[in-house]
Amino acid sequence: GVLLGLATSCKYPAAALAPVFLVAHILAGRQLFDHRLWFIAGAALLSFMMSSPYVLLDYSLSSKHVLEQVQHVGDGRGDAEIPSALFHIWVSLRYSSGWIGLIATVACLVLLLRHPSPVSWVLLAALLCYYAVTSWGQLTFVRYALPLIALQSILLGMGWGKLAVRWRYVLWALLLVEPVYGSMRLAHIQGQKDIRIQEIGRAHV
Repeated sequence: GVLLGLATSCKYPAAALAPVFLVAHILAGRQLFDHRLWFIAGAALLSFMMSSPYVLLDYSLSSKHVLEQVQHVGDGRGDAEIPSALFHIWVSLRYSSGWIGLIATVACLVLLLRHPSPVSWVLLAALLCYYAVTSWGQLTFVRYALPLIALQSILLGMGWGKLAVRWRYVLWALLLVEPVYGSMRLAHIQGQKDIRIQEIGRAHV
């Protein structure tokens, strides 16, 4: 609960993970009025208010800014080429782990749904909740999906753990190919001279 409150204080969309606690609570066989669930909610709210006190101290201004951001996300910039509902699948998750990783993610989802466990339901709830909050509007950036990429990695790890040992390392090696290449390519580009300096040099020539 404390971590949820602090995460929400850093970035408001983290509040979308609150239902995950409810899912875990119910799967543990506990009642809605169990004091532990309300303790989590209270801890989340308290830690959020302690780390973002002006949400209440200057409620009129903070609510105004939040509503402006919500409208901005909903309206977007009018330059989206991919529907927002598909953006993080087609772009964010695909470029984080590559095509092989994306295919493996779907395979892991199918595997977990065929053999569900409380942990897998909690993970799936986290994926759905966070995906919903990052893809409902028209404003989409890969950075919005960074927590989603972490959840994807956990999902891949859970699927990896269900494989026979000899296949684990084959999958591990395949999953590394595209991310390693992408990282090396990015390092190569960043190591080159700034394109603006190159253009100035060409202009002088």
